[in-house]
Amino acid sequence: MRSSRPILVASVLAVLIAAPGVRVQAGPGYWSGTGPFGGPVYAVEVHPVTPSIVYAATRGGLHRSVDSAATWQRIENGIGVGSSTNTLLVLDRESPSQLWTVNFGTRLFRSADDGDNWTPTGWIAPSGTRVVAMADIAGS
Repeated sequence: MRSSRPILVASVLAVLIAAPGVRVQAGPGYWSGTGPFGGPVYAVEVHPVTPSIVYAATRGGLHRSVDSAATWQRIENGIGVGSSTNTLLVLDRESPSQLWTVNFGTRLFRSADDGDNWTPTGWIAPSGTRVVAMADIAGS
């Protein structure tokens, strides 16, 4: 008796090759390449009370979505356009309108209004060092 496995594999490959125009859309349980402009994503934060609000730090800067990542807007007021690339991002879970970012791994900024405006805290990494990770610690 011959195996039907080669025929099944060939059929699946034929269907995949014949369907190059199929669009994949993002949704619950699905990811797509559509998102904020900027290439690599360094951090994603989801608002703990309003999960339709999502923040992303990408090579192209800081972004916020208020519609479950369907659309994105840049949020860099106070940091300076172009200076928020290669950033880290942390959302304060106990005060979710407060966010923290470090641009280029050296200068710490804080937003108290969901990322609309950023203020430098005055903290700068010591010369020759940079911040490589940030975390929200409960109770701090």
